[in-house]
Amino acid sequence: MELNIPENINEITLGQYQKFELANKEGADEEFVINKMISIFCDIDMRDTLDIKLEQAEEVADDLADVLVQEGTFQQRFEYKGKEWGIIPNLTDITLGEYIDLEEALKDTQQLHRAMAVLYRPITKKYKKLYSIEKYEGASKYSEEMKDLPLGTASAAVVFFYNLSNGLLKASPAYFQKLAQMEQKKKTTPQKDSSVRSGAGLRQYTAWLAEVLPDLMR
Repeated sequence: MELNIPENINEITLGQYQKFELANKEGADEEFVINKMISIFCDIDMRDTLDIKLEQAEEVADDLADVLVQEGTFQQRFEYKGKEWGIIPNLTDITLGEYIDLEEALKDTQQLHRAMAVLYRPITKKYKKLYSIEKYEGASKYSEEMKDLPLGTASAAVVFFYNLSNGLLKASPAYFQKLAQMEQKKKTTPQKDSSVRSGAGLRQYTAWLAEVLPDLMR
């Protein structure tokens, strides 16, 4: 039997990985997982995998496991299915709707295609390195298309977003501490009548941040 074994993480689609994750659950039979792995990633019928010698099947599974742990390369823009796609140009301008959908989708591997549909959309205008993307109309609009996205592109986008989020969390305590110090310097006679204006409310919020941020970081 001739097998077409992926050698690069981008030869595997996000949808294929999601199918494998469904099979690769805790307590699943090892031989079943190997057969499912070869069937999904080598694109052959499950019944045909049963004709492969066990030793060879294990070798193929090891090769596929090595591919799955490869690091993807983050892509801000890319060509895909006849369109040019781009990540949200400025993630500090992300809308509440986008953020809620993205946060929910990132909780479950089976929803990662929806997360990609939030982060990436077709480019509508561009000028050199600058570009605009389609207005967000919900993750469902492009989620099915995103199942065919190369796994390396999807995984790198998730890592990029988490790294950015962690960077913002690390910066937040220093930022709010600085605000509190500025508020204290601004104290005037009229402001002393208001505990909020005098910075008490901000100091309470800073203390709250110091308490909850370690949990958020984890």
